Amino acid sequence: MAWHQAAFGGSLQALETLWSWANVTELNTRKLLLANNGDGNIAFQLAAEKNHVEILNRMWVWAEEMQLNPNELKNKLLSSKNRYGDMAWHRAAFGGSLQALGTLWSWAKVTELNTHKLLLAKNRDGNTAFHLAAEKNHVEILKRMWVWAEETQLNPNELKNNCFHPKTVMETWRGTEQRLEAVYKH
Repeated sequence: MAWHQAAFGGSLQALETLWSWANVTELNTRKLLLANNGDGNIAFQLAAEKNHVEILNRMWVWAEEMQLNPNELKNKLLSSKNRYGDMAWHRAAFGGSLQALGTLWSWAKVTELNTHKLLLAKNRDGNTAFHLAAEKNHVEILKRMWVWAEETQLNPNELKNNCFHPKTVMETWRGTEQRLEAVYKH
């Protein structure tokens, strides 16, 4: 869908053009905003992965203009999962999109999304955003999430059991230990 391609490619002008056409043709803009592609991603998730913060901001404004309440913003945009169980949060961590992750974190707090659950949210394969960032060697993402975990006073045992326990996927990847050492040294 052109809508998803524009979000993924960072084409704000194209996205705005498509949005205006949707309004002119009386297309259901709510359905457009929340439409899934073949992998079940909404455009919001694709923009997060590629660090297209201006597109995330514009989509958030459109959602507010459609009068989505905070609970709908939380459930329809922030917590929406693709067919792999990834939310925008996971996609941003995987893509190394630090600004997008920070924007998502701010909105999670505004909409009163449980930040502990967000930090520890697992996709279908059991991976958290920590796992995905470690896999791609996004050390700055790991450091930032570690700071947020400390700020929110995330229970160290929960973090250990969900991210560092020997049964998690992360410890099976080569080089993960070295990547995690960089986090501890911050």
